Amino acid sequence: MSTVFDVILRLAWWLLLAPLLPGIINKVKAWVAGRRGPPVLQLYYDLARLWQKQVVLSKLASPGFIFGPAVAWVALVGAACLIPLGPAGATLSFRGDVLLMLYLLALARFCTAWAAMETGSAFEGMGAAREVSYAVLAEAAMIAAMLTLCVQTGSISLATMLAPSAGAGAALLAVGLFTVLLAENCRVPFDDPNTHLELTMIHEVMVLDHSGPPLAVILHGAALKLLLFAVLLTHRGRAADGGSFRLCRDRDAAGRRAGRDGRGGIDRVAARAVRLPARAAAADHRGAVLPFCPAGGVEGRRLVSGYLNLLIGLAMGMNLVALGSSRLPSLIRAVATQGIILGLMPLLLEHEPDWRVYLVMAATITGKGFLIPWLLRRAMRAAHIERELDPLIGFVPSLLLGAGGTIAAVALAHSLPLLPEHAGSLLVPGALASVLTGFILLIGRLKAIAQVCGYLILENGIYLFGLLLIHSTPLLVEAGVLLDLTVGVFVIGIIVDRIQRAFDSLDTRKLTVLRE
Repeated sequence: MSTVFDVILRLAWWLLLAPLLPGIINKVKAWVAGRRGPPVLQLYYDLARLWQKQVVLSKLASPGFIFGPAVAWVALVGAACLIPLGPAGATLSFRGDVLLMLYLLALARFCTAWAAMETGSAFEGMGAAREVSYAVLAEAAMIAAMLTLCVQTGSISLATMLAPSAGAGAALLAVGLFTVLLAENCRVPFDDPNTHLELTMIHEVMVLDHSGPPLAVILHGAALKLLLFAVLLTHRGRAADGGSFRLCRDRDAAGRRAGRDGRGGIDRVAARAVRLPARAAAADHRGAVLPFCPAGGVEGRRLVSGYLNLLIGLAMGMNLVALGSSRLPSLIRAVATQGIILGLMPLLLEHEPDWRVYLVMAATITGKGFLIPWLLRRAMRAAHIERELDPLIGFVPSLLLGAGGTIAAVALAHSLPLLPEHAGSLLVPGALASVLTGFILLIGRLKAIAQVCGYLILENGIYLFGLLLIHSTPLLVEAGVLLDLTVGVFVIGIIVDRIQRAFDSLDTRKLTVLRE
């Protein structure tokens, strides 16, 4: 009975959670674009409404028009049941289940294209031809990824193949799976599920003649497929860090066995070797051992460095979002997000954070993430402006300059004589890229609010440079820089208000007409 209940619970997880993921994606896209966007549960509402509608059939359609979406949905559910859900495991698991998963995904694609061809429409036939063309590349990449995992693990079972594994190969495989996810689930740049242009549609054009419950089945299957690839990508994304956790866990187990055998002195020697505190090395001959991995100091630092580089990468991504945003709300939101990310970094740089670290973190997040963006939004609403329409440097050239500058910053950082603890960090590239982004916004934008955002990003780059000296420079200095920034933004806010009152515009080019 418990086995049946577990199967039903896992199946319900896949079926009920699938429509939530597209809702979250659409909400995030709307948030980045400065729009309110549809509700997160919008797909649930659409599915409930479609199940209550009647089916409109073409005169040329055969029963395959109805059977195709149903078979595709069943194939996707079967493929999802083969994917392990972390410690909970997979609903169905056996030797060689990876081959069945690949065949089920191919069957779902074939049935969807078959149903599109049943309408007799040249328009849907064009979409089916595009789908098959993309499938040649996507399936080859998917098979190559699975073969790589088979060779790496020596198994053809998904439960073993998707186990955490360290190394650069795991990261590269995750990047390849992410590209397949975009192609298979009609994501930009391969396709847009919300478009209505016949020259760009691939997946969407194949379902234009479906309606009612068959369309609901197709939409739910698409959401299920997106969740399936997201789970696969999550497995590979946690692989790089999983190896460190597993190594530390194995060493802990070895230490516990050594303690039970009465060899606790080995732990004390290992503790002194990595300069652990004396209380951490307290182990007697009755079996007490280190409370954490004795040789895990290096592994722990690598793990923290990985999380730090992830945050810096997100901050650098916000630079590109700011350069490519024509809407001022999106620009302000990117600056606020970058400020919150930077506020979290001192926690990863300090091994033993004290109250000053938490105070500076709270002040940074409050000031850069909430207070200053709120002031900018207030000034924007008072000026009744939403967009930067005519910048000196266009949005696409700005984005290309920012991307090129980011690549150059990464290349330059490798040639600098940095300390060993900073050599593998992205602090220097992130700082250089943020400073360059701030200069581009200051020079290329005409609206005063956009220039203030450029000044904030420029200061964020200086803040990243300051984090290099966090162990030698007190964090109170960073707090002083934050105070200067806040005062500067207040002064700029007053200037923006004066410009708006004098010229009824925030175009800084009009300042050239001022005379004494």
